Amino acid sequence: LNSGKGDLVAASVTMTRDRVEELQFTEHLALTRQVLVQRRPGYNPTPPGKSETASEEQNAASDETASTRDTVANRSTGDQSTDQNANSGDASASNAQDEANEGGQIESPLGELLAEDLEADPDTTEDVDAESEDEQVNEKQLVADVGSHGRILFIGQGEESQFIRDPIELIGKTVHVRRGSVYYQRLKNLEQEIGGEINIVTVPGDVVTEELIRKVHTGEIDYTIADEQTALINRAYYTQLDVSVPISFSQRIGWVVRKNSPELLKEVNRWLRETKNSGTLAVIHNRYYRDPRGFVQRVESEYYSETGSKLSIYDDQIKAAAKKIDWDWRLLASLIYQESRFNPNARSWAGATGLMQLMPATGLEMGVTQLHDPTQNISAGIKYLALLKERFQHIENEEERLKFILASYNAGPGHVEDAQLLAEAFDHDPNIWEDNVEKFILKLSNPDYYNNYGVRYGYCRGEEPYNYVREILARADHYRTLIDDADADAETVEQAETDAGAPGAN
Repeated sequence: LNSGKGDLVAASVTMTRDRVEELQFTEHLALTRQVLVQRRPGYNPTPPGKSETASEEQNAASDETASTRDTVANRSTGDQSTDQNANSGDASASNAQDEANEGGQIESPLGELLAEDLEADPDTTEDVDAESEDEQVNEKQLVADVGSHGRILFIGQGEESQFIRDPIELIGKTVHVRRGSVYYQRLKNLEQEIGGEINIVTVPGDVVTEELIRKVHTGEIDYTIADEQTALINRAYYTQLDVSVPISFSQRIGWVVRKNSPELLKEVNRWLRETKNSGTLAVIHNRYYRDPRGFVQRVESEYYSETGSKLSIYDDQIKAAAKKIDWDWRLLASLIYQESRFNPNARSWAGATGLMQLMPATGLEMGVTQLHDPTQNISAGIKYLALLKERFQHIENEEERLKFILASYNAGPGHVEDAQLLAEAFDHDPNIWEDNVEKFILKLSNPDYYNNYGVRYGYCRGEEPYNYVREILARADHYRTLIDDADADAETVEQAETDAGAPGAN
């Protein structure tokens, strides 16, 4: 910035004394703080390379139930023609305008979002001496009595994991942070404040915080530190993480310009005030931090549970539409449920609308203007899926091609093709999704990957298309167990096609 290579840092930069002396901050956008990232009580993952037996036995002993899987569309854009049509945002039952509430400055984005009713009694946890980092954990367990829920078992790697409720309990614990990061300095200061040593393990500076959070989730490490906003976003994908324990005071975050750019600072501040006052900032904040994954995802259709014979009131239209692209209609129904829960009035924070959550620009390109109309929406969605099917026609295996189409519907084909480039660069098959391309779409959140290897479209929150593909396919399999394909008889399909050609339909 100060060398003149850039004019504005539009990122969540915390305001510290040293930074304020060197740089000029805009008006602050929000408050943040550093928090401890740890696993919730009762969640005992099997670290990679370890036997799953012990972990399964431990999880069976816990009353803690895993949070239901849900979804959000990544909606990142790819190229200017097709990727801009990738659906943007997952469905929300309420209009984005309603989400703004008072629409003002986000003074406290954080505290109330962290209220998790941990089913544990803080007075009953028994600490157990940690074993040496050089020893394998294997069958050795940390056992804690947890209220009326019996005994919840914890397992970690290198040391036995204890659920932390107060920063002072970090004395003697191992915390992994990036070398040279503000998190390392905060832990050193915390040692002075709590009067005890924390085993601070530093990892290379190019390891992103999201990767450390993932390692906590998988059980490879027990604790790390993150800015609260980063932690909250990641908790949306790793639902068994806890990020409720702050280890710092609140800090202001803002954007940054050079000291010698007063006119730019004035204009940016004017724009920020306008964005706050219009409610836009609150909408964006709510989308990412208050309801980051849009809605709770359930496998079984609510409509089916009521009728026992259909998945939705739109089954006939879905069957007719699926036939046009040679899809199993229950697969298309699974995608539509993932996008909107069969709600034709669903609208995302970004403006994606209707059953298949299409952006207005996509609808226009597909020849549709009334996206709230179920028939038009499904028609436009099918046309877009047909385009994606053609784009990945070079993938000969139909089952594999389907996975690339689903991932592209979520994240945009540009990001999926970037993941293919990475797969090929690392000697993986670019035309196989599972254990090949899916591994590299996860890496598109790491600058070491999205800034190299010929990647064109940059950062992508790869967890979203990764989970999107798995969830839709799993739900489709479940739908097949609920509804036999024989139900899609010729008469029903013919009637649906007749309806699709009615006046007002596309």
